[in-house]
Amino acid sequence: MERDKMRDLVISGSGSASGGTFDHVKISGTGKIAGDLECSHLKVNGALKVDGNVKAKKVTINGTAEFSGRLDSEEIHIQGTSSSDDLKCKTLKISGAAKVNGCLSVEELKLKGSIDVEKDCEAEVFEASGIFTIGRLLNAGTIDVKLYGTCRAKEIGGEKISVRKGGSRFNRLIKSLFLLADDTLKAEVIEGDDLDLENIKADVVRGNNVIIGEGCEIGLVEYKQNYSGENGAKVTEAKKI
Repeated sequence: MERDKMRDLVISGSGSASGGTFDHVKISGTGKIAGDLECSHLKVNGALKVDGNVKAKKVTINGTAEFSGRLDSEEIHIQGTSSSDDLKCKTLKISGAAKVNGCLSVEELKLKGSIDVEKDCEAEVFEASGIFTIGRLLNAGTIDVKLYGTCRAKEIGGEKISVRKGGSRFNRLIKSLFLLADDTLKAEVIEGDDLDLENIKADVVRGNNVIIGEGCEIGLVEYKQNYSGENGAKVTEAKKI
């Protein structure tokens, strides 16, 4: 369908519609779409439930969106909450909360809220200043994490991996006084080329150049070129391979 013939879909208040192909889709109230949806821009300011797959050039979620199928877009901004099956996009920015019941595939992820991925997460760039849970593998070219709570992944792989505590010393003191969740990344295996890690709990860490910083608890470190462990790091065994 040519763009000049495409119609908009607008739901204000409460309403429902069947799936189809549209230009702009805007939900300002409570909406339900039955069937697959394709559009240039999906914007949710209220609550939306889609019983099907969604393909859009751009998706903006300021409210709540629930997708029973796949979500495929070039650009996704989530400031509210979202849930979907598999999610695929070029740029994903999250300052709210997202749940992916399948696999997540992105070129660039910028996380300032929280994300929970049931299976694998594949990215070229993974930047997180929030909380994440990856059920299986987190694999990215560059992984840059600032910890603001407990993060988890079964396995982590990448070329360059940096994990540091986020926030100021004052913020960390307040969290400790109120017994809030510790700033820790937990994984079974972390493997990459250049690793600079802080506040990691892992069974195995493996890389070419490895720096283990304060707050780390590692069972085994395997390195090919360089290794250093800072004071405050607990490493059971470190060996060159």
